[in-house]
Amino acid sequence: MAFNFDWLGKVLKNKRLPKSNDQTSQLPSEATSNSEFKQVFLSHCVSSMGSRAATLNKKVRERGFSTFSCVDMGGGDNFRERIVGNAINCKVMVLFVDKSWAESKECISEFNCAYENFTATGSPHFIPVFIGGFAWIDRQKHTHAV
Repeated sequence: MAFNFDWLGKVLKNKRLPKSNDQTSQLPSEATSNSEFKQVFLSHCVSSMGSRAATLNKKVRERGFSTFSCVDMGGGDNFRERIVGNAINCKVMVLFVDKSWAESKECISEFNCAYENFTATGSPHFIPVFIGGFAWIDRQKHTHAV
């Protein structure tokens, strides 16, 4: 999978991982003051794109960018708060779009949260990744997700 890391760096203004957890960002109303928001949000359906998202996640982190993926959350985490907070506050959202993603209410919710913020602020930038073509798209059913 080819990915343009030079472009990603420009979008993120070459910011690297923070030295501490004292990142500053606007907090959504659902988030608490101890939330940490990541630069790159990887939106994917774990069952179909989990391994590809994990590969990109590793490569992006190796280049010094902070990432958010739902598989990084552990027991006791407030899943909804972390997902919404990171979707709203990320700088780049990578969308691993396939039929499973388009039919996932959770994935659509992540996208809608980020898109709402985009219409208000111009951020995040969206990078859709389509693997396996577009034959699965039923225009009647999936137009809202594409």
